Amino acid sequence: MIVTVYSTMRCPACIVLKKWLDTNKIEYNSIIVGEDISPQEFTDTTNSMGVPVTIVDGVQVDGFNQAELGKLLKL
Repeated sequence: MIVTVYSTMRCPACIVLKKWLDTNKIEYNSIIVGEDISPQEFTDTTNSMGVPVTIVDGVQVDGFNQAELGKLLKL
């Protein structure tokens, strides 16, 4: 399973999402918008204007939607 999280350093929902993934022992690639990629690259890649964005095996979840992520991650 490949999990990628797009976030920023100042995003409270991003911090909660990453903590939740860590608690559930889910490994993920972290991409910091504005550091690892530009905001324009982020928008072009995800078609989203806000973070967090999580990609689970090609399926995009905008925001911290715990129910949807739990389903995708089989938790």
